[in-house]
Amino acid sequence: MPQPKVVAIVLNYNGRDLTLQTLASLEDLDYPELEVVVVDNGSEDGSFEAVQEAFPEIHQIRVEVNKGPAAGMNHGLRHALAGEADYILILNNDIEVDPAMVTEMVRAAESAPEIG
Repeated sequence: MPQPKVVAIVLNYNGRDLTLQTLASLEDLDYPELEVVVVDNGSEDGSFEAVQEAFPEIHQIRVEVNKGPAAGMNHGLRHALAGEADYILILNNDIEVDPAMVTEMVRAAESAPEIG
């Protein structure tokens, strides 16, 4: 039986170094059906290019005009829903994750469909 598809959305605004650290952490996740998307919310610090260079496999959405975090995240959510994500993980660009985080979250959600 295939595993549920998870889309992790990372919102970035002028946080090049933090975003790169977060993406490096996400690379270590042990969940196979994971798509990582970076929404670049009008950054002017070279974030978009840095992510493209360091993580060419990651899908980026470039928002030209920053209209706030909710508006930026909506771009990522539309992408995830269009791609038929079973679960969506919303992340800020200043975190590091445990390699088993997504696996454990999906396991919990699948074992109790009434949550989430």
